[in-house]
Order: sequence, then structure tokens, then C-alpha cells
Amino acid sequence: MIEYPRRANLARFLFLGVCCFLCSLVVFPGAVQAQQYRLGATLDPEAYERVPKAAPLARGDYLSAPPSLSLKQFVPPVGDQGDQGSCVGWATAYAARTMLKAKASGAGQQSLRDIVLSPSYVFNQINLPGCNGSYIPQALDLMRDQGVARLAEFPYSDTSCSAQPSDRVRASASDFRIKGFTRLWGRSGRNKHVAARRALANGNPVVIGMMVGDSFLAHQGSGTWRPSSQDLSYLNDLKYALDNGFLGGHAMTVVGYDDTRDGGAFEVVNSWSTGWGNRGFFWISYDMFNAFVFEGYEVLPLDPPPPPRVVDMGGAVRVLHISGDQIGARVDGAGYRLTRPLPSGTRFRVEATSDETGYLYVVGGDATGDYVALFPRGRDVAPYAQQNATLLLPGPTEQHFTRLNDTVGTDFYVLLFAQNELDPRSIADRMSRGSGDVQARLRQALGDRIVPDDEIALDSTGIGFEAASGDADVVPLILTIDHVAPSQDAGDQDAPLIVLTNPAPEAFDGDDAPIAVPSRLFTLEGMAQDESDIARLRIDGALSSQYSSRGPFRAEIELPEGPGPHPVTIETRDTAGNAATRTLLFTLTTY
Repeated sequence: MIEYPRRANLARFLFLGVCCFLCSLVVFPGAVQAQQYRLGATLDPEAYERVPKAAPLARGDYLSAPPSLSLKQFVPPVGDQGDQGSCVGWATAYAARTMLKAKASGAGQQSLRDIVLSPSYVFNQINLPGCNGSYIPQALDLMRDQGVARLAEFPYSDTSCSAQPSDRVRASASDFRIKGFTRLWGRSGRNKHVAARRALANGNPVVIGMMVGDSFLAHQGSGTWRPSSQDLSYLNDLKYALDNGFLGGHAMTVVGYDDTRDGGAFEVVNSWSTGWGNRGFFWISYDMFNAFVFEGYEVLPLDPPPPPRVVDMGGAVRVLHISGDQIGARVDGAGYRLTRPLPSGTRFRVEATSDETGYLYVVGGDATGDYVALFPRGRDVAPYAQQNATLLLPGPTEQHFTRLNDTVGTDFYVLLFAQNELDPRSIADRMSRGSGDVQARLRQALGDRIVPDDEIALDSTGIGFEAASGDADVVPLILTIDHVAPSQDAGDQDAPLIVLTNPAPEAFDGDDAPIAVPSRLFTLEGMAQDESDIARLRIDGALSSQYSSRGPFRAEIELPEGPGPHPVTIETRDTAGNAATRTLLFTLTTY
């Protein structure tokens, strides 16, 4: 049977500052005291990392976006939050949700005023005491569950946040729900701009939580914003900067990018009226985006209703051995069978592409009738699949592989392409309690949600399908694996592949990019991936370490003084005598 992708528990780090980065009026020293602006984004690292992260994509998908893109034509007239810390409502409801509505309806600038949505509908329901700030994920949760009312139905006031929507207004707000949202990077992400750029290329706005200071409040004109050296220095001691009001958290909406502007830059809409910046907008370079932006969310639109009885689902799959070789498959009944048997210990990964925007899940099982959910394993990764994007399974990067356990027989790797959300653990449980072959168990678990066989056309040249869903919404793509015992004559000549699972890497970061950690003392966890057992593993300088012959390892690390980057070298050898060494670089972050 296919083993779970092993994922270590994230280490719990101490906060290096207060959770509420700024909730009230911020007065910065210097010339900008004459002009004061409210902020209001409460940025909480732990709450942020509880939001499901976008599923990892193949690196080529991140880099395939066009060199420039703008959603500015769908941005409503720049608003003004005035004397209230309501920026989260303005960034999420007023800007991002209005943009999605305008894009879906093809509304131009002239008609945008008729569909502008209310920032106070969201903010008034989630604000912190005294109308002083709110959390971005709470706003997006509310927009997913309730929707947003039109501004004309629920007007904005910066003098009070006590008004609550009536039942009639709540009912009308449901027309403007969002499908959901995903977190675009984790605490250790270094190249945040790559994920934000990809989200915009998907046609979706990006809501950010950004640290701003004196130089940001004073920004004017069409040039790219450049922080002062003083504001840059505050990033090295956030607690001091926050405690003394030199930096604060602010929510805004990214509406476009241009790779040729100042080495790459984003255009962002603010909520401080057209008198600030470049008529309410500003440009920020990719480098400064990576430094000052802490939270990023892709806001996902509702799916348009599909036309009746047409091909509206499709997908393709590749199975890759740890050596890099692609494993072929042939049509076998209602699914596919891999063209060669795989011995116990084989490591492979799957790349899956959906022709339409939807969801992707994986359930694994064997001939004994035992089934488990393989992707996603928990709530930290979202199964959302953008149209034509290639998801990495198991992820989080292209270096991670699934391993066959020691139970030989017939294994099943079942990919579920779905138009709506599923619960893979519940499906696996129902399949385990069911009877018959894998197709029968799927029908027992999903019922009439499965597209009928005569509406699914399997690809005879690769692994893939096209389907007309009709009233159903799930296409199961079954991969059958002939799982055999390892040959005594086969010699393992490949060195183990060392990968990190905690701190979790990002698919869009380089393999050897420095990894950010919030403390000198942290837990390092990973996997030495190999088809043989691991005989030895050593981590230089570890306070303590342990490993399993299957490959998982864990160590307590204490970095030297200073921000780094600090190297940590891992050495390992398998039972066949193949050795590998990898040096990881770590830097300190205060977020």
C-alpha cells in the first residue's frame, strides 16, 4: 500500500512581538505628522499559518505567467477609510470582491460604481474593540460564508462600526460570496512575489498584510515606492518598531505586476483616497514586497454555471520515479495500470493538471480493502486546482516523493477531480467499510456525484480524461499499481535524496535558497528518500538528532549569533553504501 507522505508537526515558536501589529491611529515621527492615516490590519503569524496554503505547483507553472498583467480596469473608484482602522474591509470587500464581480460581469469603469461592495458589511462584523483593526482571514471567511452587501445597501461610516446588517441585507449579500481563499506562502517563504504574481496571472486579486512606516505614509507620485533606510532597519527589530509606533500593519489589494519596472514590481490599490500616492495606487518592487509584505491571500471567485451536457471536466497525470524517469500506464478497465511493477520501497510522485478550475484529491488503497486519504492530508494545504495548473503530489516541492510500503499485492492510487469540495478522509473511510472492487467502493462512497462511465473518455496515449459532468461533479481517475517484492539481484546505485519538511520549503523558492526561521533555536525535520533503508544520518552541530531507517529525521538546531545565512550540513548513507550530503542555509526573521 502507498504510505502517507510523512509530514512533521510544525515547531511552535515564541512570538517576537505582539499579535496586533497596529489597531489604532498611527502617528509616525517626522514630516508626515501633518497627514495621519489609519491602518488596522492585525497580523498574526500563527493565525496566518492556520489558513490552508495553495497547493504546490510545478516550478514551470510559477514562471509561465506573462511578463506583465493588470486587473486595474476592474478596480472600483479609490475609497477612503477615513478615521477608522478598517483597511481589512476595504482591501477584501470593497476592492478584491468588487474586482471579482466586475471581472465576471465584464463591467467597465463607468458601471463599476453600481456594483461596488461595502467594506463596513465585513468590518462591522469582525472588528476588534473600539473599531481598531481586524484579521484578514476572518474577513475572507465571512465573505465565503455570508458574502458582501452592496455599498448602496450598507453604507460606510468612519465614525462608527456598530451598525449590523438586517436579514434582508444578509440575504442580498449571499449573491456576492467568494468560493474561498488560499494562503500564498509560509513563514519561511523568501520569494513571495513569485506566488503573488502567479495568483494575479490566474485573474484573481491578492490581498496583502504589509508593514508600513513613515516613508510609506509620505509616498506621493507615480514612481515606485522606496522605503527609507530607517524603515528598512526597523524590520530587524519589529518588536521595538511596533511598540514605538514606527511600523504598523496595513491591508491592501494587489491589482497587477510588471516584470520590466524596476526589476519587477506590483501595482497596489490603497484605501486612503486619491490624494495619497499615485491617485490612490502605488508600485512596490519585488524585493521590497518580499521584505515588507508578511501575509498574502489569493481570493477565489465563484465558478460560473457550466453549460448543460458539454465537456466541462478534464485532466492529465504524470507519474515520475525518484530517478526522474516517467512511469507509463495503459488503459485498464475504468482506469489505468502502470506498465511496470513497482517493488516495495519505490519512491514516486505524481503531477496532476485539471483542464478546468476545481478541486483535486487523492485516496490510496490496496486489495485488502484498506483506504486512506493521501492528499491533502490535513487542513494546511488547499486542494484547489486552478485551470491548467500542475499540482505536485505529495509536494511541497518537486523533491518530495511518496513511498510504497512493504505490503506487496495490488495498490490503487485514486485521483478525484471534483467541481466542488470533498472530504477525502470520509471518502476513504466509506471505501474501507464498503465491498467489491475499487470502482464499486467509489460508487458506494460518492453515489451519484460520480460522472457516469459513458460520459468519461480516457486518453489512450497518456493518463488523462475528458468528461461531461451533467448533474454529477466528480471524476475518479484510478491508477492500479502491481506492487512486488524487491528483487534480490537489483542493486541500488542511487544516493539518498535529502529534503526538508519543517521548516516547510516553498515550491517557488530555489532548492538552495536560504530558509527563514523565527528563532536561533528550532526543530529541523526532513526525509532522506531512498529505495533502500537508511543506515546512517548525521547533522553537523545538532544539539540532538534522531532518524528512522525509512528516512525521516529530526534534530534540534541552535544557529550562531547574527542574521545569517548559517549553514547546516546533513550527511547520510543507505544500506547499499550510497552516500549523500546536503547543506541547507538558514536566516533569522522577526515574523
